[in-house]
Amino acid sequence: MSTMIQQEVSVYILAGGHSTRMGSDKGLVLLNQKPMIRYVLDLARFFSESIYIVSNQPGYAEFGIPVLSDEIPDLGPAGGINSLLRHSRTRKNLVLVCDMPFLKMQTIQHLIEKSVSYDISHFTEQAFIHPFPMVITTSCADQWNELLESGHRKMQDFFQHFAVQTLHAEPELTHSPEQFQNINDPKALEAAGKQIRA
Repeated sequence: MSTMIQQEVSVYILAGGHSTRMGSDKGLVLLNQKPMIRYVLDLARFFSESIYIVSNQPGYAEFGIPVLSDEIPDLGPAGGINSLLRHSRTRKNLVLVCDMPFLKMQTIQHLIEKSVSYDISHFTEQAFIHPFPMVITTSCADQWNELLESGHRKMQDFFQHFAVQTLHAEPELTHSPEQFQNINDPKALEAAGKQIRA
């Protein structure tokens, strides 16, 4: 990724969920002897020097990455996005999540390159919406906050109010069908470990 793009994009990794299905913090569980969020951090470094973890959990301080607390806790991903938009100092923001360790650099690069004229860019797979990874412009901050305060929580509800680009995920999945998997329970974690070791 060029230095120019690295300067124009901040990366925020959402890690604020309750991880009820996993039983412990998803980003901190070990996947093949490495905290799951570490896979996402390694990917993020290709795209920006400005990387932040969005979480209220103290355990993320160990990674040496600035941790941004949710301004309003317990509002899910929409609340995390609200916090990062109000924090960001770059025009574009790449939003990743801590439980998607299989994303590929080429997929993220394609997403960023195609996001030029849109408020929000993300992938879809047939009729299924993949909110993350997402590229969102900081200019969305005020309206996003207004929608959050009015009670909106679902990503689809927010998307209706912005210029959104949806990219087809199928070409990205041809060679890496596991890319958009969310590893959010022990069974999925075990299967992901086997995939990595295969």
